[in-house]
Amino acid sequence: MRVQKEITLECSINLHKRTYGIKFKNRVSRAVREIKKFAQKATGINNVRIDTNLNKELCKNGSRNIPFKIKVRLFKKHCVSEKGNDLWVVFVNSQKSFFRI
Repeated sequence: MRVQKEITLECSINLHKRTYGIKFKNRVSRAVREIKKFAQKATGINNVRIDTNLNKELCKNGSRNIPFKIKVRLFKKHCVSEKGNDLWVVFVNSQKSFFRI
């Protein structure tokens, strides 16, 4: 059993190669799925939560024109559920949301 600890990762994700050839209608939802898949692969945790600011950042130019690359910050935190179980949760935030006042 490996020791788990809280970590923070800063990554840039190339969304263009993950959404190329996808119908315009489905690009934002596909980008969210790909971000979740990237976070799962990077941290090894299946419970991934997307911040609302990141979702707004993806949708700001419409569903057709998502950004080619996006910088995200992954927070891996330890939480205790209502049932008393220990859970690891990954929160994904857009880096632009940190610099807004």
